[in-house]
Amino acid sequence: MLFGQLVGEWQFEGIEYNPDGRRPTDKGEIRFAWVLQGRAIQDLWIEHERSDAQRKIYGTTVRIYDPGIDAWRITWMDPVYGAVQSLIGRKAGDEIVMEGKNAEDNPIRWIFSQVTPSSFHWRAEKLVGDTWQKYEELSAHRKK
Repeated sequence: MLFGQLVGEWQFEGIEYNPDGRRPTDKGEIRFAWVLQGRAIQDLWIEHERSDAQRKIYGTTVRIYDPGIDAWRITWMDPVYGAVQSLIGRKAGDEIVMEGKNAEDNPIRWIFSQVTPSSFHWRAEKLVGDTWQKYEELSAHRKK
């Protein structure tokens, strides 16, 4: 139930941290559901609003548990930007940490934290030198 606790519909507000100092914001929804006869969890990330002129993100993530590595294999796809991202996810303390590499082959991690039945926080970080640098985060609340 690591990701099963997220099944349902959520609304979010987020912010990006761009290298040039811009801080665009967005709002949208995330829908998590069991798929493939309960063998995977898929989500849909849908941006409804952005504070800048960038195209809105419409993506999906598929997560399957792999008992051979005792972790979740995760694939994110965003057809708007042509992005496909593979990560490995595990529980780490009170967080869910998903680790992989970006298109430039640099380490990244996406983290679910402060998970409760009605809310969670999510952040994306990349390794810059020896320091993890946040490049995106959002706060989500379960839809009633």
